[in-house]
Amino acid sequence: MTENEKITILYVDDEEINLFTFKAIFKKKYEVFTAISAQKGLDLLSQKDISIQAVISDLAMPEMDGLSFITVAKSQYPNLLTFLLTAYDLNDEIQNALNSKLIYQYLSKPLNAGALEKAIANGLQDSTN
Repeated sequence: MTENEKITILYVDDEEINLFTFKAIFKKKYEVFTAISAQKGLDLLSQKDISIQAVISDLAMPEMDGLSFITVAKSQYPNLLTFLLTAYDLNDEIQNALNSKLIYQYLSKPLNAGALEKAIANGLQDSTN
């Protein structure tokens, strides 16, 4: 990747205001795709003309929660850099996802843009080492 190429990120959340806010904050730094559900996120990942490098998913979503979504996404695209974003406290399931490297990092809501940018940079650096 050249210095001028933007990192491509997919943000999955079932609340439209969160998707809108995320895109508004990060569209200058990253190429941002958003999905209102886990299934729509999987559909975006499968598009041949899009190469997503990082996925950020909300935990609590109807039909398929964030950990289930990331589990499916990583089974199909094992090199994805994945983050879980949630307002819930760290529980055993999330700790197990961290320990098994299913997710790179867990981030708390409300979103802290600086912390997320740092996490993405660290994750990308770790993935290239």
